Amino acid sequence: MLCHSIVQKLINAKIPHIVLSGDNSDAIDSDMIRRITEGEFRAVFMSPEIIFGDCPTSKLVQGLWHNTCWRKLLLAIVVDEVHCVEKWGDKFRPEYSRLGELRIWSPGVPFVGVTATLTADALTQTMDKLFLSMANVLRVQEVSTNVRLEVHTQPKDAKRGLSRLLGKDKTIVYFEKISLLIDVFKYLSRTRPDLRDKLGVYFSTLTSQHKEATMFKFVEGDTHVLLATEAAGMGCDIPDVVQVIQYG
Repeated sequence: MLCHSIVQKLINAKIPHIVLSGDNSDAIDSDMIRRITEGEFRAVFMSPEIIFGDCPTSKLVQGLWHNTCWRKLLLAIVVDEVHCVEKWGDKFRPEYSRLGELRIWSPGVPFVGVTATLTADALTQTMDKLFLSMANVLRVQEVSTNVRLEVHTQPKDAKRGLSRLLGKDKTIVYFEKISLLIDVFKYLSRTRPDLRDKLGVYFSTLTSQHKEATMFKFVEGDTHVLLATEAAGMGCDIPDVVQVIQYG
């Protein structure tokens, strides 16, 4: 979700870019690595897994990082949503905990981590994992004047209470558990015929193709209620969303 959102902005701005991840690993070959090394792309996106994996494709990507010509082209290494290093690095996606190795592979290249959800304790742990003991920390506080927070007491029939909040406004409903999301999706599909073709679901275990198609429909307005887990949170830059609901 995150990478797709940024890539779309680059496409709109006509900035040459390329994505290296598990989703397109079959297309990553020595010719693509050569094109990257020669500076054909101004932005190169990589997933931690494609960098630190054990497959032949990852070996190609690792060779890129050890290429002197490539390192000379690097203006910066940027880790977006850097809180994932601490949050996911231990078990869920352990390759995140290895991103600090990129600093060892590319000495002298500026290293930047950005996030909007990093606590003070998590900041310390993240800096340790990325070997950033001497890093400068810049805190920016942005106050949105068009956002308000509401708390609704959950009725006994929580699904009916949620249904009352859903209309034609573009809405994202977040769930802690996939099972609860699916249960609500079935309920709304059965009880709200007006929403039946306007519902989308988004969670981590769906295929990449399904998630991309779901998000495209939501962004374009073909659907206007998205039931999602936090998998749809990072990089979710959709300016016409009117309502965000945390269910449960």
